[in-house]
Amino acid sequence: MFDPVQFEPLGGICVITHDDAQNASIIRALGQWCDEMRVREFVTIESLRFQDTAIVHVHANALLHESAPDADMRLLASNFGFSTTGPEHELLREIFLSKAISPVASSFPSIDELFAAIRIRRNIALIARRTELWFSIDEDTRPTTHWKQLSTDAFALIAGQSLPRALEYSLCPDMTGQRYGFACRQASEYLMLAGLVQELETTNPELLEVIENRWTHAPIRGESFINAFLMERGSRERPFPKHHYVPGSRVWFKNPDEYSTDVDGFEGSWVVYMGAGKFVNLWDKVEPYPIETKCLEIYHWRHCVEHTASGALRMNEDRVKEMIEASMLDATAKQGILTQMMEYRAPVGVYGEGGCIDLTREQARWVCPQTTNISI
Repeated sequence: MFDPVQFEPLGGICVITHDDAQNASIIRALGQWCDEMRVREFVTIESLRFQDTAIVHVHANALLHESAPDADMRLLASNFGFSTTGPEHELLREIFLSKAISPVASSFPSIDELFAAIRIRRNIALIARRTELWFSIDEDTRPTTHWKQLSTDAFALIAGQSLPRALEYSLCPDMTGQRYGFACRQASEYLMLAGLVQELETTNPELLEVIENRWTHAPIRGESFINAFLMERGSRERPFPKHHYVPGSRVWFKNPDEYSTDVDGFEGSWVVYMGAGKFVNLWDKVEPYPIETKCLEIYHWRHCVEHTASGALRMNEDRVKEMIEASMLDATAKQGILTQMMEYRAPVGVYGEGGCIDLTREQARWVCPQTTNISI
């Protein structure tokens, strides 16, 4: 298996090929798909060799770059009329065009993996549109029809239940009429996993069965979840542009203020990009976050830390909302905050400098039976 990092300098989308016949077949299939999606006029599809590897390379042409200078997806959404309530084909177009214009390449071992990755991102964005939870640090809840609580704070899948449905029931109140308690990191993991396992139902049901069996006794969380299911792209040496996001990406916004990070759950914010310039609002699905609001929210955490009667730190979230509203009405104050917060974040453990913007993006691993790099 190849190392996707080696192709990052090419930007766009790279699909590995093995011979001329396969090369031609992939170009035809991509061309046909682009015609169906009405995006052919915005991309160039070509074959080339890079570091002794034959690839099909899909990248933005001048017309697409004009629509999104500096790969700013807010401008792409505005210029193409994308929304978070639009039809599925519009979401697929946004995913593909966003990947094509990315200055950090996404690479795939087959065209099947590319199309699976697009569908996974679609799944994540669609379920994010329906997600609404209540914020909890130590009182997490799940639908008891699908989950059982372990002795730790983890929840295991009840044997015989479908993991894709269990995740959907946990995230989407339109399924149960209830909202469940989550911290943002666990919620973002559920969103990413939900999109992935929905794809596995048709692409790789054997792998889905393995994951479901694991979830009945030892759910995977935190760093282990990242290692098992996600790939991180970008680096401090080759960061993503500050406003380049692809629907279905998990994104970390760092809190650069050290004092307020001592409040549990406010070290930063894990979110998923829904598309159309908006990030999922896990707590209010009708008000997804534009990046400006997310930056203002994290900035004002430093002003809204309180002590409980027992001396513990807590965040006054009502006060945070008030301060966001005040900053939105003061153009000068708003611009000053955004200038500060829309800088790349400082390295891990460093506070008092940098903003909240991450240099990397997380995406689902490969899922097809012959090429998956998911290891349970």
